[in-house]
Amino acid sequence: MKKNQKVVKPKKEKKPFVETRVKPDNSIEVEFKKNPSETISGKIFLLLIIFGMVIMPVVLVIILISKA
Repeated sequence: MKKNQKVVKPKKEKKPFVETRVKPDNSIEVEFKKNPSETISGKIFLLLIIFGMVIMPVVLVIILISKA
C-alpha cells in the first residue's frame, strides 16, 4: 500500500430510531431502536426532567424562605 493512499471504510447503515410494525390482528406496534440517552432529543428531555424535579423545587423553596 502506498503512503498517501486512503483506506476506504465501509459505510454503516443507519437504522431508523422508530420502527412500526403491523401485527396479524391489524394493530400497530411501535418500537424504539435506540436508547433515549443516546439521542439529542432524549438528552434534552432528560435535562428538562432533572430541572423540573430537582433544581426548580430547590429554587422555589429558597424564594419562599427569603420572603417569610
